[in-house]
Amino acid sequence: MITTRLIQGIITSCIAMLLSQLLCASTLQDVRQKNFIDCGVHSSLPGFAIQSDQGWQGLEVDLCRAVAAAVLNDAQKVRFTPIASEQGYNLLQSGEIDLLVRHNEWTMLPDTALGLTFVTPWYYQEQAFIARLEAGINQLSELSKKKICLYPGAEKSINGLADSVKRIDFPSFGIAVKAFENSQCDALPGEVSRLAIARLNFPSTIKTQLIVTDIAATPIAPLIRQGDHEWFKIVRWTIYWLLNAENLGVTQTSIEQLKSDQHAFQIIKAADLSGSAMGLDANWPIQVIRQTGNYAEIFDRHFGDYQLPRGANNLHHKGGLHFAPPIE
Repeated sequence: MITTRLIQGIITSCIAMLLSQLLCASTLQDVRQKNFIDCGVHSSLPGFAIQSDQGWQGLEVDLCRAVAAAVLNDAQKVRFTPIASEQGYNLLQSGEIDLLVRHNEWTMLPDTALGLTFVTPWYYQEQAFIARLEAGINQLSELSKKKICLYPGAEKSINGLADSVKRIDFPSFGIAVKAFENSQCDALPGEVSRLAIARLNFPSTIKTQLIVTDIAATPIAPLIRQGDHEWFKIVRWTIYWLLNAENLGVTQTSIEQLKSDQHAFQIIKAADLSGSAMGLDANWPIQVIRQTGNYAEIFDRHFGDYQLPRGANNLHHKGGLHFAPPIE
């Protein structure tokens, strides 16, 4: 039976898609006209997007800057819009932002029914847990019958074991962390980046280990409005270039002596040529690396202090999931 609520939902989605199609064709033109990119990022998530006395910092922030360097030759020409929860979908649909980078898990609904399109994975979120050394836990299966601090959303980090552990439930991640610090449980599950950051603030008397599980990594990808093929390609190939640059060993330092590496120099010339077909100026790949660094440099800049392992976020030939098509 078709309900009134379902009909209303379909109509709302169709209106969003039509509005998206009307707006999306002019994204690059609008960005060039106003001379900045309006980029939606997380409101406050260390390592990804956070505002401090030094301005906005984080993995999401530097992706926005890399796109600005490619499109406007200036990584600083970005206006950051802090976004809470799913608010970003509406802001992107309405044209209030040009790019939504905010920690978006690549799922089917936004990619099919909301007039939006995921570009390509920028980060892979792995599941992990922190265990007290004295608990003798070294792998996921050994959590069985152990006391686990759980909070809303944490069950997916111990997939298949939720019913076999001695669960202690808390209303939030922050309260669960405090409970773990106070020895109320043996392990604390969650997203690996979140745990690595929390672990850094533990008292030195607490001895722990961070164990990444083999539960499938969730792709995190930027979103644009559906149908904007030009903008889609610009964002996608900016990300691919950051990964290719890492693979080539092209860094913020070496970019200035690039002509000594003929292989890398020829690839950048090919990127220049292809970039012109997307409406980018010559030397866009040099501007990107000069101003933001390659993927590894960006990752280390924002996660190095947290001792976060690259894991799934390494290049494919180093055991990770990141693979960028070649630039030819």
